[in-house]
Amino acid sequence: MSKKIIVFIFVLLCLNLNLNAKSLHIYIKPSAGIFHPDSRILRSYYDLNFIFSYGVEADVLTNFYNIGGYVSFNRFSVKIKDKQQPDLKETSAWYNFGLIKRWTVNSIFIDFKSGLTIHNDQLSDPFSNETHYGYQMGIAVGKIIFKKAGVFLETTYNHESRKVPYYVTYTYSRRQVYLSDKRFNTGGFIIQSGISLSLN
Repeated sequence: MSKKIIVFIFVLLCLNLNLNAKSLHIYIKPSAGIFHPDSRILRSYYDLNFIFSYGVEADVLTNFYNIGGYVSFNRFSVKIKDKQQPDLKETSAWYNFGLIKRWTVNSIFIDFKSGLTIHNDQLSDPFSNETHYGYQMGIAVGKIIFKKAGVFLETTYNHESRKVPYYVTYTYSRRQVYLSDKRFNTGGFIIQSGISLSLN
């Protein structure tokens, strides 16, 4: 359901921007990088400070001061090292959308973006893929290499506060030990690089 909401909002945003601009510039930006959880509690639970992540973003910019909208997807999956739970694996996915502003100087571009996130994970309940909401801010610096292709480096910060209720399990559970009755930020910093492809 969350994916349909994002697509619907993005389409409405594009239609609205089209009324205020003579033309639209559309970019697709696949990327890969590392995720650094902001919360010490979450880093302890994962037993990692840095996690490989990947994603893709679609930007729509207008001629109106190079302002537009973006929608993006980021994901990571990590196998947690725990002797008592050897098969423990966690996956998180962020669906993001918001506004973007671009500055260009010759072949260099700088993107500032700010928006909302819809975050799916299983931190609170291992048997359900819960949905939570937060916000995102980011900046990307890139260079156009060819007419319709460039490279970029981006830093993004995601924030979403979570309170995991207190619970007790009869057998050992890493979630109970590290997350039960805790409030923490499930987001953090994502540093990623990739390519920017112009579709028009």
